[in-house]
Amino acid sequence: MAFHKVPLEDFVKEFSATTELSSVALGGRVVSVSDEFFAQAFHLLLVEPAPSLKGQFGPNGALYSGWESRRHNPAYDWCIIQLGTTGSVSGFDVDTSHFNGNEAPEVSVSVLSGAPSEAPTRDDSRWTEVLPKVPLGPSSRHLFGIPPTEGVNFVKLNMYPDGGIARFRVYGQVHPVHPANASEAFDLAHVFAGGRVEFTSDQHFGVGSNLILPGRGKDMGDGWETKRSRQKGHKDWAIIKLGAPGLLEQVEIDTAHFKGNFPESCELHALTVEGDADWSSTKGETEDWSLILPRTKLGPHRQHYFQLENVHGKLFTHVKVTIHPDGGIKRVRIVGTKGSSSGSFALDSTEAEGGQTVPPVLAASSSKKGVVVPVLPLTPEAFAPFGQVIQGYSDHAAVPKGTKITPANQGSASKFHKLSLLASSYPAEAGATTGLSVYRCSPLKDIDADGTTALKVLERHPFTNQAFIPMGKGAGEGLSDPGSAYLVVVAKTANNGQPDLSSVRAFVATAAQGIVYNTAVWHQPMTVLEKGMDFSCVETQIGDGSDYAENQSVTFSSILVSTAMESKKRKDYAHDPDATVSKKRVLSGPNGAPYVNGSASESEEPSDSDKLEMFRKEAIFRRMRHYSREYDRSQAHLAELERRKSACEVGLAAMAACWTQLLETIRLVAKPEDVPANTPLGPEIFDIASHISEDDRPELVSALQDNMAVTRTLVSRVANLVPSSGGDAYIKYQKAQAECAALRSEMHVMAGQLRDAESLKHRYHEQLQAAETAVDRLRSKTIMAQQKRAEKQENGGPTEEQKKPSSPVPSTSATNGHVPSAEHEDAMFLAELRAKQNAELLEEIARLKASSVQLSFTSKAPSAELVTESPHYKVLMDHTSYLTHTLSESQAESARLAEELQAMRDAQKEWMEAAQANAEQTNVELKAMMLKRDAENARLRDQRDQYQAELTERRQKDSVKIASSKEFHALAEARSARIQVLESQLSRYKAQLAANAGSRELLDFFFSGQAEDAKFIEEMKSRVVAAETQAAAVNQSLTIFQDDHPNVVRHMQAEADALQKLAAASTKLDNYERLFGDLPLDVAQLTTRIREQDEELIKLRLVNEQHEKEKAPVYSEIDQLSTAWEALERQLKSKVFDLKDLEDRLAKSGLEKAKSDNKFFAIMREKESAEIERKSQKRNLEKQLQVVERYKETDKLLNNQVLSLEKDLTALRRQYEVRIAEADGLKTENRELKGLRDVDAKRTAECVNLLAERDKELAERKAEAQKLSEDVALAKRETDKQAARVRELGSGSMSAREEDLQNELKKAMGILKCSTCKGIGFRDTVISKCGHTFCKACIDSRLATRQRKCPACNQPFAKEEVGQIFLQ
Repeated sequence: MAFHKVPLEDFVKEFSATTELSSVALGGRVVSVSDEFFAQAFHLLLVEPAPSLKGQFGPNGALYSGWESRRHNPAYDWCIIQLGTTGSVSGFDVDTSHFNGNEAPEVSVSVLSGAPSEAPTRDDSRWTEVLPKVPLGPSSRHLFGIPPTEGVNFVKLNMYPDGGIARFRVYGQVHPVHPANASEAFDLAHVFAGGRVEFTSDQHFGVGSNLILPGRGKDMGDGWETKRSRQKGHKDWAIIKLGAPGLLEQVEIDTAHFKGNFPESCELHALTVEGDADWSSTKGETEDWSLILPRTKLGPHRQHYFQLENVHGKLFTHVKVTIHPDGGIKRVRIVGTKGSSSGSFALDSTEAEGGQTVPPVLAASSSKKGVVVPVLPLTPEAFAPFGQVIQGYSDHAAVPKGTKITPANQGSASKFHKLSLLASSYPAEAGATTGLSVYRCSPLKDIDADGTTALKVLERHPFTNQAFIPMGKGAGEGLSDPGSAYLVVVAKTANNGQPDLSSVRAFVATAAQGIVYNTAVWHQPMTVLEKGMDFSCVETQIGDGSDYAENQSVTFSSILVSTAMESKKRKDYAHDPDATVSKKRVLSGPNGAPYVNGSASESEEPSDSDKLEMFRKEAIFRRMRHYSREYDRSQAHLAELERRKSACEVGLAAMAACWTQLLETIRLVAKPEDVPANTPLGPEIFDIASHISEDDRPELVSALQDNMAVTRTLVSRVANLVPSSGGDAYIKYQKAQAECAALRSEMHVMAGQLRDAESLKHRYHEQLQAAETAVDRLRSKTIMAQQKRAEKQENGGPTEEQKKPSSPVPSTSATNGHVPSAEHEDAMFLAELRAKQNAELLEEIARLKASSVQLSFTSKAPSAELVTESPHYKVLMDHTSYLTHTLSESQAESARLAEELQAMRDAQKEWMEAAQANAEQTNVELKAMMLKRDAENARLRDQRDQYQAELTERRQKDSVKIASSKEFHALAEARSARIQVLESQLSRYKAQLAANAGSRELLDFFFSGQAEDAKFIEEMKSRVVAAETQAAAVNQSLTIFQDDHPNVVRHMQAEADALQKLAAASTKLDNYERLFGDLPLDVAQLTTRIREQDEELIKLRLVNEQHEKEKAPVYSEIDQLSTAWEALERQLKSKVFDLKDLEDRLAKSGLEKAKSDNKFFAIMREKESAEIERKSQKRNLEKQLQVVERYKETDKLLNNQVLSLEKDLTALRRQYEVRIAEADGLKTENRELKGLRDVDAKRTAECVNLLAERDKELAERKAEAQKLSEDVALAKRETDKQAARVRELGSGSMSAREEDLQNELKKAMGILKCSTCKGIGFRDTVISKCGHTFCKACIDSRLATRQRKCPACNQPFAKEEVGQIFLQ
């Protein structure tokens, strides 16, 4: 396996574009290890560098941050690692830091690809060695690069023979994991999706690649953190390459563990780049980025969710995350859908009222047309533009900046101060007050299967903010099981006062979070999810009924968002005559009992005289009976479902057994090599019944689909092994398809009928419950007593309730002072009687008519709708449509095949022509190129030869110059030796002259080696000048003393003469001493010494004379040698000149030889070029022959395809003719059915006319019977009246009866008169809040004096709670 060692300084260049696949941050783990006695192998995958643990020891020895095995391993140690994700490996980092003397000497690496759940063994045959055995060194990092592998997820590290390794890192490219559904949203920036951080402006404390790791990390170390900035306006950024070009929707910014060093704010930009981008030069600052998230504040230690802007319908490949001014971020999640590479999208926009254009938001799970607003978790930062979030914080360091926290309740609580403030902008005269309310909200019901719900209304409060705080569960009046989440939908206000639909945001809040809507923020009414919840609401309201728009709302008519119109949620009904009552008002019923919203049900509630406790007990008993009945029904339904479930399980078990038998049969019939290798023939996929449970419908569907796919694969593979049986199989297939379509259509019909039956069942069940409740109420003793009292009241009998002043009851004796006559009473009685009879008769007629029509139509003349809804008709129509569709498909397929055939022929012809033209053009171009290349090569060769010749010539000239220089140097050395000899001879001559002159000083000067005589003369002159100067100075001094001290001067002159004489004597004495040595004082000895010196002098003179005689011949010899030397030197110069001439002639001959060689080489090159051109022409000819052969083969294949397509076309034409015949038959059958339908329609019309005549006759007879029954009823009523009068006359006198009538009249007038003003006015005004009645003057006086309290119960009331009573 090829590999190369990477220098440590090239780490960034080699591995900067890769991902560490083995890191524990990605989920890498050690599967198994041969030995980890001294240090465990999990250290290999740690993110942080290996620290030094020098001097620390454990039970097994010294501690190391790495993997270390025992000593003396005879084979090798190994460690199997599962990578964090599947990827292509391209390099390794083997680090032996702090292992010195115990490091691993050599390592090798193998890889394999397996299932994530398996654990490969050491001897698995799938291991592939990608890094052979390589040596390692102590305490150092070793980087190795290899060619990229295929996708692998297991790595085996082999260590030879044993030792320790600190860290082992595997680098490569992640194989991205994307959802199968292209419309499913996922994190496009995630490392497992192929995301990669390509550039960071600063990563001082934490690297940028941590932003896209899985999970939320463990501390600040595994996030991206920059260094502190001191410059105003500073910012840092990181550029993330997405795993695939996508349509972005939302982003999550996580600042987990960053509490005091989180960024103040952030913003996001996006960009589309084709290919790989190089950020080294621009650093991402000069590109045309699109702003997708404006600068938004962040909070500490939390996840922030934001909906992105300016991303609709746009594909992006890179996202730049910018933080201001610095700080740290843990993770960035960019959620979106994988886009198309073409970049074309068909998206519609919604135009709202006021010209607002709302861009669509793609929702993967929704199939509706409209705007789908994504739902995000509620966070204070994301909700800041719309309001505040009220919640507590377990970690005080994660509280938003600026929130004051103090201990409370003697240290048992923490108080978070002023999370929100109340605001109100009502005018002072409005009289608005702040209060607490409680909203009990029911859960949202209309949620579609895809999780979306319709946005129907948005409201706002123009003058105040509004707070909603969830309340917990509790016994009594509280909710025993409240919900845990609710939906918050908000929007900003557009310029036209309507909601800005482009700013709609949706959040999901938990029960631990309260919300405060800012003033005039549009929001959806409180919407609870799953279960009901109670909310405490803090708001400011108007209490005096002034005309202020307290609450404005906007209603939407489309599924999500459409044309908006504004209306008030609570209108001022005093100024709106057409408005309907929607506000709850308390009014009085006939017996004085209050009821709500102006609707009273007779005998719905008991009166004061009824037994209230008995009524409540009976109501509870009735409810318990209702629950018991519902429970019995539920148990029966459950038993039925269990029975069906058992039947389904048995059926599925039978299906599984049959399927297993089918597969076993296929195994026996087919060969093992014919069965696909990837067929999951395990027992767990056969047992379909094992997937059945209460909540396993998706798993069941998935299992059935898998089994279907496997079965289809096996059967198709086996079917391909069997020879084709001709057209019979196709006909059988068509019949099976037709039967399948018929069964599907019948199944759809039955499903529709089942849905109708279910809805009818639910409706009947509701009616049954209502009927049972009504029957139970009718059986109640309290209700029965109340009904009897009502009947008695209708018959004229007074009750105790009529005597109450606050409960006026209309009486039949007198209304507004008018006493009805007997004729009026008879007419009223007849009207009521006729109304009841008419209602009963109309119901009976409608029922009979409906049943008659239905039966007659069903039996004699079924309607077209009934015919079309019948299963057989639908089967026929489905079959017809299927045949028509098949026919159209066949025609289209035939036309398409014909077009394809013609297109293929044309394409073949064009391709042949184009190929031939291209080949000829290529041949011409290649020839021209070869000629040009040959000419260029020849020119370059000539130039090379010319340069070579010039170089040879210059080398020869340089060699001649070097030889001449050496000769001249030797000649110069010889001359210098001669000059030295002459100079030595000259110095001897000068010494002889000095000796002849008798000057010691001159002799010493010549023997000192100085070259020039002028220096000695100059020295003598300087001495003379110095002596003369000294003498002049002495004479001047003597002259000065001559005048003053002549004796002294004379003495000094005499002393100077004496000294001069002494110096002369000393000089002579020194000369004698030099001649005779130390002179004795004795004269005799001195004489003897002088004699000896004379003798010696004589001898020396003789010797000198001898030397002079010998010197003359020596000098003559020297002169002779000098003459010979000069002659030899002249001869040598002549030889040198002759040699130089020879060298010049030799150089000229070499140059001539080089020129001849160049000519020879040029001729050889021409020969070679001709040979190369001949070979090239031969190769081109062979290629052209091969191309012609390929063209012939292609033409043959195309002809075969044409023949095959013609056969298929013929078969399709035959099928087309068959389909035409079938279609003609169906048309004939259709005409016959239409004729039958017309006949049935005529019969139906005749039946209807006959039924109308009979109905008319029946109506006439019923009118006669009704008239007779009315006469009988009137006669009976008149008889009853006469009997009553007879009884009254018999019971007392006429005067007593008149007195009773007067008393009753007084009582009635007392009831009608106002109780406050004592009979001045009538009770024509009612206070709806308490139900008490008074005259209008009394109520107006209290409204004018602002004493707005009821005179009877002292309960306060408002102006809008006063109404007028009309007695008729």
